[in-house]
Amino acid sequence: MAAEVANQQQQLASLSEQIAAADAAYQELKTQRNAAQDAKKEAWREADEMRAELKATEEEYNRAHQNWVRAVPNDILEGIYAMENLRRSHNLKGVAGLLVELMEVPQQLVTAADVVAGNQLFQVVVDNEEVGLQLVRLLNKAGKGRVTFMPLNRLQVPDIAYPRQWGRDVEPLYKHLRTDEKYSKAVRQVFGRFVVCKDRSLMEAVAGSGAPVDAITLEGDVMRSKGTISGGYVNTSRSKILTHKKYKELEGAVKRLQDQRELASKKADQADQDILHISTQLTAADENRKSLRNQLAKAKHAVESAKRDKQDLESQLLEATSRQEAATAQLEDLNRQISAAQAELGTDMHAGLSAAEKRQLTALQPKIDQLTQDLNKAKKARHQAQSQVTKLQTRLDTNLLKRVEELSSTRDNPGIGADRSELVSLEQDLHRAEATLADVESKLAAVEAKTDDLSKKLRELTNRCQALRDEKAAGSAAEAEEGRAAAALDTRQAQLVARCEDLGRKIRDLGSLSAEVFEKYQNKGQKELHSALKKVQAELSKYSHVNKKALDQFTNFTEQREELTRRVNEVRQSETKIRELISALDMRKNEAIERTFKGVAKNFREVFAELVPGGKGELVMQRRRTGDDDDGSDVEGDDAEAAGGGVLDKYSGVKVRVAFSRGNETVSLKLLSGGQKTLVALALIFAIQRCDPAPFYLFDEIDAALDPQYRTTVAKLLRKQADDERNPAMFVITTFHPQIVQEADKVYGVIHANRISQIDVITRADALQFLQAEQEQNAAQQEQQREQQQQRRQHGRPRAVAAS
Repeated sequence: MAAEVANQQQQLASLSEQIAAADAAYQELKTQRNAAQDAKKEAWREADEMRAELKATEEEYNRAHQNWVRAVPNDILEGIYAMENLRRSHNLKGVAGLLVELMEVPQQLVTAADVVAGNQLFQVVVDNEEVGLQLVRLLNKAGKGRVTFMPLNRLQVPDIAYPRQWGRDVEPLYKHLRTDEKYSKAVRQVFGRFVVCKDRSLMEAVAGSGAPVDAITLEGDVMRSKGTISGGYVNTSRSKILTHKKYKELEGAVKRLQDQRELASKKADQADQDILHISTQLTAADENRKSLRNQLAKAKHAVESAKRDKQDLESQLLEATSRQEAATAQLEDLNRQISAAQAELGTDMHAGLSAAEKRQLTALQPKIDQLTQDLNKAKKARHQAQSQVTKLQTRLDTNLLKRVEELSSTRDNPGIGADRSELVSLEQDLHRAEATLADVESKLAAVEAKTDDLSKKLRELTNRCQALRDEKAAGSAAEAEEGRAAAALDTRQAQLVARCEDLGRKIRDLGSLSAEVFEKYQNKGQKELHSALKKVQAELSKYSHVNKKALDQFTNFTEQREELTRRVNEVRQSETKIRELISALDMRKNEAIERTFKGVAKNFREVFAELVPGGKGELVMQRRRTGDDDDGSDVEGDDAEAAGGGVLDKYSGVKVRVAFSRGNETVSLKLLSGGQKTLVALALIFAIQRCDPAPFYLFDEIDAALDPQYRTTVAKLLRKQADDERNPAMFVITTFHPQIVQEADKVYGVIHANRISQIDVITRADALQFLQAEQEQNAAQQEQQREQQQQRRQHGRPRAVAAS
């Protein structure tokens, strides 16, 4: 029994050590998880900050890009974009870039450089004429835009004798433009003839000196050596140099922020993965701890049971030994008493006593009886005390000693170390919570302080607002008083105006006066004038039928006729200019429509050739029917330009003609199957996407009606469009076929269970396995249906014979 207890105690100690190690590992994993969660929060905070900053920068970049597009002519801008694409696609070397990108202009010279260079800023610097000619040929072949190239090996920059008599007040403009020595010839080619002057007086002096240079001020006023002068207000907000500089700076900032956002997102994803990995390990460690604790509890229970059995056996042994010893002693005592009693029985007990002793014995007999009674009482008390001792011993054995053993085992229990480690972990969490609480309290204190400041400002503003209301009320009273005074003045003014109009009417009734008459009556008194007026009115009454205002009316009508004639001329000039503007806009509109159609048609041919190897597809403008042309034939845009008019007048629509193999004639859409129509629709979508790209596309089972070979070509084209360097796009596609899944970057599985759809990210292998199983199941169902149909035909054949 002792060996068994020792063995179980050894197992208990081993389990305790394992539990302590498991608790330490658990706490370490918990610390790592907390650190990973903090790292995740910090990474997401950085990602959110980067996302907000990137959004603001992208908006500013889009505005800068729009300003840049407005600053560059359309044909030049289209040529620059086309040239960049051709350079990348053909891997051409020796293209340095735009002139505006190869130099740095000081801020005070931006206006002057803008005025001097103009659209020459967008000329492309190349190493030699071979590169330029090759790009020109490619641009002509592509039919996109115009670009001016500056071959460095062919530039001839003349030596100009710059005037030096004005010192640093008049200097060549190109010397202040910072550029690489390799491209200095290109800069001198554009800015070499110009000198920048400190003010307009120096500009006039340089122009009058006969020097072979053109003078320009910092404000952009120019006097050329040939005598022409140009100048005026220059809006610096539309500066081509500043617009391009801001556009490039924001482009770099957007790329930098995108990289930082991607890095922060990767950090957050890595933190998520770390948390998931640590959580898995933490769960395993917790399960291990629970398992070890269960084993420890079982071992402790076994040890306690063994100890209790051992104690019971030892107590039984001690009790038996004590009872044996008591019985032996009692037996020996009884033997002695028996021997003494037998010896006494052989003699007379009173024979040897004297008379006095006998009297004394007789006198002692009551005492002996009393002592015997006392002895019996003592024995009874002893038995009672013995029973009480037995009860106390039983209580001690059954309760107190057991409690002492439990307390001892609890004191020596190794699980206390685990509880202590868990207590340490909880204390660490408490410290973290207290630190977070302190941080929150500090922020709350700052917010409360700010709130107090705002409340104080609010009270000040409220007091000020009340003072202003009081001032307004006082001003309103004064304003009312002034309003009454103004009303009285208005009444007086109205009376005077009426009086003035009455007098004016009377003066107009008199007609116009010559200067001589005016001088004649100027110095006469009022009475004389009234008497003369009465006489004149009496004389005029004789000629009441004559129009007295004929001269004034003639003068007024002549002035009105001249004004109307001038306005008619202005309106006619405006009409001419408006018609010219409408014609120019119509021409630009027609050119834009035809250019867009040609681009879409070209892209349609290319995309259809990629989707259908050996096939051919084309878009054709359908000409509007006229009285002389009733056949309704389809012609391309270039064939119908001689008809005149706008594009909307010449054409009525667009027709698609395709051929799905070499040598076959092209057919219209009405004669195509469902899968072929799908290919044509996809080709048209991708052709438009290349001209006017969108950020993402959503396709729902576009490959359902396609053959396997066309599903493969569609999948490859989607991959190509998604990886396009200039216009990448995202494609979200639902499919039940493996061709598109093999080209996808990420695959999602949609699972429908219990009337609930769930979307989970799955691997490509799982998706392909699922699709293969689906295809095999469909094939098995089709085979089963064919067998059932065949069986029905076989069973139905005899009945048909019997019926006949």
